[in-house]
Amino acid sequence: GVQTCALPISVAGLALAGTVVAKFSTLAFLPATAGAGLALWWFLDSPPEGDWKVTARRLIPQGLLAGALAAVVIWGVYFFSFGKSGMFSFPVPAPELFDGLIEVQQHNRVGHRAFLLGEIRDTGWYYFYVVALAVKMPLVILGLGIAGLVMLMRKTHRTQGALLAPSVAVGIMVFASFFSRIQIGLRHILPVTAALAIGGGCALYWMLPWLSRKNWGVVATVGTLVLCAAPSILAHPDYIPYFNPLAGSRPDRVLSDSDLDWGQDLKRVAKRLKQLGATTVVYNQLFPGRLDELYGFPSTYGPLQPDGPRS
Repeated sequence: GVQTCALPISVAGLALAGTVVAKFSTLAFLPATAGAGLALWWFLDSPPEGDWKVTARRLIPQGLLAGALAAVVIWGVYFFSFGKSGMFSFPVPAPELFDGLIEVQQHNRVGHRAFLLGEIRDTGWYYFYVVALAVKMPLVILGLGIAGLVMLMRKTHRTQGALLAPSVAVGIMVFASFFSRIQIGLRHILPVTAALAIGGGCALYWMLPWLSRKNWGVVATVGTLVLCAAPSILAHPDYIPYFNPLAGSRPDRVLSDSDLDWGQDLKRVAKRLKQLGATTVVYNQLFPGRLDELYGFPSTYGPLQPDGPRS
């Protein structure tokens, strides 16, 4: 038993650790999605009465082992540090993690100045991420994903509660985003794209028998894969500012911040400035560092001023 479940435990633990250290917003989604998953299992997939104790004795140790592995990996990412954190009155492992969570809570409480559809707010919009998903996701993935999630929900019945998991994950993440005041990029709810990919794959799989009867199976499969990859290929190298056609000809009037410009083009800007022979550039610097030393900017550069244009 230990040998057969070692690999799933390791994968689960590493995945949990990876999500936590990649983005703190994961800690808002994980408990909700895990709770929803347990509820689905209890109501749809739980074993017959009398067998649940056996199942619990099998699953609980596995969950604890995966959690322990995740904790060790997360601690290792913080170089096994140990000390005081503002969250506790006693020393804890990885105090930087807990201090980061405090900072995120304070940030969300205060809010963050953001832009959406020509409007600027500090407290955000409950529909921000819905709009972001609608205009940032490739239309084929978005359309197939939503169709697949609906089909998964319709096909769910007793003993198949797992089919609801992708839909529940999307619903919880989007619902949780309604309460966020930090709205500066789709990256904050990026796991939604994984659920949409699962839904899209299921939709294509279920449509294949019908398409095959029309002799369109291979063409539809290859065409779908091409259409999924084409937006990224055509957007090269501008992956971050990619918008689908729903954003129109001026996507900068829909979203900004990390959905449009996150300082990703400094090397290209430096190359162009060299081509122009520029000796001075006026630029509002987003990230720290000497732009002349790092990217070859002109040695004379400074910030823009709000009182008028600069030459």
